[in-house]
Amino acid sequence: MLNSNDVFNNLRSDLESAEQERLKRLEKIKPYKKFFLFCVAIGIAGLLYSLLVEEVIAIGIYPAIIVLGLIIFGVKSAWETRKFKEYFQNNIAVKIIEFLGPDFSYEPQGKLPESLVKGSGFFRSFNRFDAEDLVKGKIGDRKVEYGEIKLVKETTKSGQSSSSSRKTIFEGIFLILELNASFPAPVWILPGNRISPYHDIDRKSGEEVSVQHEPFNKKHFAFSYHTQFARKLLTPTILDRLMDLDNGMFNQKITDGPISYLFRENQIMLAIPLKGKFMEPKLEEAINTKEFIEKQLFMLNSIHMVVEKLN
Repeated sequence: MLNSNDVFNNLRSDLESAEQERLKRLEKIKPYKKFFLFCVAIGIAGLLYSLLVEEVIAIGIYPAIIVLGLIIFGVKSAWETRKFKEYFQNNIAVKIIEFLGPDFSYEPQGKLPESLVKGSGFFRSFNRFDAEDLVKGKIGDRKVEYGEIKLVKETTKSGQSSSSSRKTIFEGIFLILELNASFPAPVWILPGNRISPYHDIDRKSGEEVSVQHEPFNKKHFAFSYHTQFARKLLTPTILDRLMDLDNGMFNQKITDGPISYLFRENQIMLAIPLKGKFMEPKLEEAINTKEFIEKQLFMLNSIHMVVEKLN
């Protein structure tokens, strides 16, 4: 586990430089914020005047002025936020990951393969895949790889009443831990109480695995193509460990829901729905403080606690 005091003291000068970069980005946004507030003032004043003199044609102009100001301000804010995120990832996040040890590397724009995520069977109905923040390393003699992913389902209806919708299926960390041993058959542990169209699993080739564990059964269910092996794998000790992990991360407001697990071949895969973003600072929040480092390490240490629990 990383110690916040050690990381903060070692990165103090880098954090001060990053804080100056953050303040510089905020200064670049200020004129656009003033412009937006000016547009709001003009829009409201013009709208009230038009209502008083009953100029119907002019009424639609003033809301458009407000919207224009908002768009310009929003675009500039998004641009500066993105540039600061890139600075942070390349100058601070990389160095934080280095504290995990020489076997670890961090690629801000690195992506887990989409085929790997699809092959897990955790998710079916998504047609847009975004990934970043790829971390690779070794804990003991076991390889671990994880990164942030976002799965979205976009639908478009054509015809007289054409419309489009966008739904986030999953957002969080996808983790793969390699083992020295191999599982003879895949075993899934999934949120809920049954296989649904949400999952990409062949229901006809396997069945749900009943276990005598009330806390587990309240939040998860198990499914496998080899139920006899699954029952041997899912001992009370293993289920206790998984529930401690799941409940601990949820109670500490790291996760946004139950974790999904897959034991397959020589790997354990996890889909961890995060409540916040991984390795992503806020432009409005100072980063040259110990509190900021503690917040970053809290999530990072929690992810590595997952690996230790599963070892």
